[in-house]
Amino acid sequence: ADGDEGIDERLSREEDDAARQELLRRLKEAVAHLTPLQRTTLHKLYVLHMSQSDIAREEGVARQIISKRLIRIYKCLKKFLEKT
Repeated sequence: ADGDEGIDERLSREEDDAARQELLRRLKEAVAHLTPLQRTTLHKLYVLHMSQSDIAREEGVARQIISKRLIRIYKCLKKFLEKT
């Protein structure tokens, strides 16, 4: 129970929660800087749990197009997160 948790453990957990919240805020900001197509692709992949092949089929493109798009997306997100 929480009553058994020591102050060090509680502070550590609260710091972890705060760090996670900050990372989530920064990630949302980074995603907001993507193009609408890039945001839609991430939505399909991570929210709708579509495979790259399913996304490609829906969009009428080769799976490699989606794979390359995701590589660009991840590079953009990494670049944004590294500078903030």
